[in-house]
Amino acid sequence: MNQPFDIMVLAHAAAKATVFRQLAKEGASCPSVSVMPYWRFVSQLYEPEQIVLDGKQATALWRLAVESVSLDPPILSPLAAANAAMRAHELLLRENISEATLQQYADPNTDVFLQWRAAYRRLEQERGVISSALLERLCIEHMPSTFNKRVGYFGFDHMPAQAKMLFHRLGAQSLSLTSLCQQPKRAKYESPEAEIAACVVFCEQLFDQDDSASIAVVAATETERYQRLLKRALVTTGIPAHGLMRTFGEVPEIACLLAWA
Repeated sequence: MNQPFDIMVLAHAAAKATVFRQLAKEGASCPSVSVMPYWRFVSQLYEPEQIVLDGKQATALWRLAVESVSLDPPILSPLAAANAAMRAHELLLRENISEATLQQYADPNTDVFLQWRAAYRRLEQERGVISSALLERLCIEHMPSTFNKRVGYFGFDHMPAQAKMLFHRLGAQSLSLTSLCQQPKRAKYESPEAEIAACVVFCEQLFDQDDSASIAVVAATETERYQRLLKRALVTTGIPAHGLMRTFGEVPEIACLLAWA
């Protein structure tokens, strides 16, 4: 890294191993850097008076909001509707889309969503709780005039508007993969078995650092032999794995990516 940081903010857990490897190379030049996922960083920036709901609690409250609105015909699956409404609500907050903008595209489905959203906000206020998605906005609104921590962020392929605004206010610096890592070198292996064995060793090292990590392996070619070898190798370690993926588009949202040609 060109300069030390006090806080390194990661878009997701997949970036953790990359950052840790580079910080180990940096040694004493980054002795006190704090590496954390984005939402943990946001929760530490501002501590609201209200209780911040976790995912299950927010879903339960959204379900109450959905069930409190009378519709004809009634909703067949309140839980599915609650999950969809919660995702829409969080997206609007994170992309900084106002309700007035949303009303320009009014249709029966939007009208129903706005009723659910109003009911959810009433329940939040009554119970003294807020969703985690609202923390970004509260952080921006209560941002101190000076912030004496140097912040870098990494792994944001698409940054929502609220996160972009928050990082701008903090004077945070975006870091690319090349700024975190030395130029990767292609390792040569005598056989697919040897390559997968090396992959498993890396997985074990990563899992020792973070036992909540999940692994996804991307290969240019997918064969039954690779599938069998990988499954057999990983199952002996006890590491949760998503298996062999043909493309990056198939990879789960939270995963460490290993790739070979």
